Formats: sequence, C-alpha cells, structure tokens
Amino acid sequence: EEPFMKNQNLLSNLKFRAGWGLTGNDQLGSDYASKATISSNLFAVFGVNEDILNGATLVELSNPDLRWESTAQANVGFEIGFMNNRLLAEVDYYSRTTNDILWRVPIPGSVGLEAPPVINAAQVRNSGVDVLLTWEDRKTIGYRITVTGSTVNNEVLQLSDGEEEFRAGGLGFGGELGTITRGGLPVGSFYGYQTDGVIQTQAELDALNARAKELTGNPNAFWRSANTRPGDLLFRDLNEDGIIDGSDRTILGDAIPDVVYGVSLGLDFKGIDLNIDFTGQSGNQIINSKKMARFNTPNFERSYLERWTPENPSNNEPRVTNSGDNYLLTPRFIEDGSFLLLRNVQLSYTLPSDWTKKIRFNNLRVYVSGSNLHYWTKYSGYTPEIVSGVPFDSGIDRGAYPVSRLYTVGLNASF
Repeated sequence: EEPFMKNQNLLSNLKFRAGWGLTGNDQLGSDYASKATISSNLFAVFGVNEDILNGATLVELSNPDLRWESTAQANVGFEIGFMNNRLLAEVDYYSRTTNDILWRVPIPGSVGLEAPPVINAAQVRNSGVDVLLTWEDRKTIGYRITVTGSTVNNEVLQLSDGEEEFRAGGLGFGGELGTITRGGLPVGSFYGYQTDGVIQTQAELDALNARAKELTGNPNAFWRSANTRPGDLLFRDLNEDGIIDGSDRTILGDAIPDVVYGVSLGLDFKGIDLNIDFTGQSGNQIINSKKMARFNTPNFERSYLERWTPENPSNNEPRVTNSGDNYLLTPRFIEDGSFLLLRNVQLSYTLPSDWTKKIRFNNLRVYVSGSNLHYWTKYSGYTPEIVSGVPFDSGIDRGAYPVSRLYTVGLNASF
C-alpha cells in the first residue's frame, strides 16, 4: 500500500526483511558430559602373587568449564512478486556463527579412557545466499516450477584455547586420520599427500634416495623408506627437504558443497497430478575410504585392474600391496562428490466427484510414485550422499550403504 507501489502493474508484492536469532544445543548423547565417570567391577593384577583384585578406575575425564554450544544467525533479504504473484522470488543473505562447538576431541588410546573428553572445540561461520524462485500459472492446465539454491562458505574462525589444529576423520581401512580443522580453513578439511604419478624404475627410485642423502647429510637416509619399490606412488616433496614425511601433507579438499540446490515441477489437469523433485549439490569432495580396503570385506575397486606391474607401467594406479604407503591419503582416494538426484516422482489421479458419490466415497485418489530413482554423478562409490553427524570427519565413505530406491502404489479414500 505504499504510494510508490500504486499505478504500476509490474510488481504485485515487495517485502524487505531482516532477522537475528540465537539458539543453543547441549545434545551430546550424554547427560553428564562435564562430570568425570568412574567405572567399577573392573579387575587388575597386583602383588607378588599376581592376585586378581576387583576395583574401579576413571574412564572419562571431567570438564567443569563445559558450556552449551550456541548458534547466532543473522539474515537480510527480500520477497518480490510479479504479474499477480505468478512469479515469486525470495533472496536472503545469511551469516551463521556457531560458538563453542561440542566435540569429543580424540586423544591417544594410551591414556586409558573409554571415551574422549567433551570440549568446546571451535567457532565456525557459515555464510551465503539463499534463493527461492517460483513460477505458477493456471489456465486449462495448471503448472508450477520451483527452484531453490543456497551457497555455502564455511570457515573455522578459531579453535579452543591453546589449540592450533584438530585431527579427525578415521579412514576405516587406512591407518591414519584424514581431516584437519584449523583456523581459516573449512571445518574437517581433507589432509594428505600430493603425488606426481608412480615410480616407474629402480633408477628413478635410486635418484630420489641419493637426493635425500645429499640434502639431509645422512648416508642412511631414504626418500621415503627402505621398503619403497618401483610401482609405489611418487609423493610430492612440498618442503623440498629431500624426504617424504608428515610435513609434506597439504589440504586436498573438503566435504562442504559450494552450492546446494533443488528443482520441483508440478502439473495438474482434470484430476491428474504429476510432481517431480530433483535435489543436488556441487563443489564438495568425498574420500572413497573403502578403496583403501585390501583383503577385507569390500571388494577391490575396478580401478585396481589398471594397477602398475612391470608389464603394465601405469602412472595412475600403483602396485597392489597389503600395506604400505600406497594407502596413505592422496588425491587417488578423493573424488568429486557433486550429484543431481531424481528424488521423487509421483503421478496421481483423483476420480471426479460424480463418480465417487455413486460408490459412497467423498474422495478417491490413486497414485504411483518412485523415490531416489537416479543419480547423475561422477562418484564411483555406492552413493554420493555421505552423511556424518560430526562436521570434523564428514565426507568419508567407509562403505556407506546406498540409498534405497523405492516404488509405491497407493490409494487415498475418504468416506
């Protein structure tokens, strides 16, 4: 009803909005996370006679400074409608900061605890733009098109006092942790080694070992280890000190998508309704950890057919071993996690009321539907939808069970 909205036919709605809110979270699966836990009915061997004695011991540390996790979110945006609201648009910029993230920080098993202690680990900010576009029209045939999208920019602002980084992300079949959380990076970034193909010959390996001895001044130094052989991965020496060790690890990607989106289509005509929904995301990576399996429950991946052998000097797939450096986290285990999924299709028919009254029904509708029908993705695993409740180790496929495809035939009736 503002004066500048009158005497024009372009805009049918215009609203500006802004908001701010604060929410708390204390859900840890434990009601007494700040308290120490002592367990009884434990046994230990004491004394010269090695007697087995019953006792109790500390199995979880206390944290009297533990606080609720809190999330503050601010947003500003607008709603706008055109042509009597046939075209609607909503655009919001959001900034969401989570303080005092609750997490059981990993500690060495030698400490002797049943569970790691809970701490307020980090402050993380997510920001981006949410967009909703809807076009809807109704004449003889009614139809609707809705497009949603959100950009995501994730950054760790700071960690808890005295911490420079957190390591997490057990790889399941590999023996190392695959993620790092550090200020300025996305939470749970993938952390491993870059490679430059595969070592092809013994002469190439000898040259690498000779350079390691020269740069370190140690005649017993190796480029990587005494067990390295032709056919093993050629790791990139990022700090150029002649040897490959933990200081050569770097950021290899992260599990947080740049864009999350969806498309919904609707059509109706004389009792016939068709609804189609797509969902997708882009810009994230997945650690295909099950590819690290060797002589284990999962089968070897198809790519192992192209493995290095003296007769097949591959520069992409190293030789197959039961252990060793070829199973360290490198880009060969990291894949594009982008996907588009045909999430749901439903076709229904509502019988005319003249027909249903004759058979004493108020309403009668039959339908067929399908869910999770098809993925368009480059990911080679069972499913690109890898779900983890902990942001510090998300995006790791340890053999996640694929999403089930579901077909349904149904009838809705009212009397």
